[in-house]
Amino acid sequence: MSIVLQNPCPEQEHEYFQLELEFITNVSTETVQQSSRFIRPATVVEDINVPGRICAQGVLQRADLEGAEELFEDWDFIYRTVQQNRVLFAYSQCRIYQFESSTPTGTFVFGTVITDGSHNLVDYRVRAQFANRCRDLLLTLIRSMCTPESVSYRLESH
Repeated sequence: MSIVLQNPCPEQEHEYFQLELEFITNVSTETVQQSSRFIRPATVVEDINVPGRICAQGVLQRADLEGAEELFEDWDFIYRTVQQNRVLFAYSQCRIYQFESSTPTGTFVFGTVITDGSHNLVDYRVRAQFANRCRDLLLTLIRSMCTPESVSYRLESH
């Protein structure tokens, strides 16, 4: 049984978004404000969803990625990040978070965050159309959910 953690949404300039997203959760979810999926490490071979089923290395990770593809807007970025970090994700879970808000015309995606299973920031991407505004919001969320060391390291390299 895994423990569900909820980080309170940090205060930031986007008060409406903060009212919508009370908590950032560490479980796979699909809400109006947060969509997230966790991808198993490539070395995981036992399928806990089907007792007794053993697969070759990488099969379950690929299945998780394929199952998540339709959920996320910036799939090319996600896939490229996973491929660039194959060594990391061979042994660590890949966690994908997309933060969004509902609008009268549909859903507006602020950006996507990818962490490892230890909450270390691997990479992030904001909507190019509103990059400065979305980056501020996303960085506030990243700082509240990722390890400080990984945030410092990644932000220096961006």
